[in-house]
Amino acid sequence: MRENAGYEIVTALRVSKRMELVIGRNMKAPSMWVCWYCIDGNNYSTGDYCSTFKGALQSLADRINKNMCFTDFGDLDKE
Repeated sequence: MRENAGYEIVTALRVSKRMELVIGRNMKAPSMWVCWYCIDGNNYSTGDYCSTFKGALQSLADRINKNMCFTDFGDLDKE
């Protein structure tokens, strides 16, 4: 189990060798769900906080769509 800022990471999608998109849940937080970028498994940034899991999933999908231009995303094809 991974955790960041009180949020348990419940979903992680690797999009390159170094980057994941993750969804975290904190049952006690005002915004129970968050979608973060995660570099190297422990550097979380640019959280999009949501009140529903559906909102966090939409954020994850939007981030994938928005960032497909990152050259890093193609790294998985080379493994």
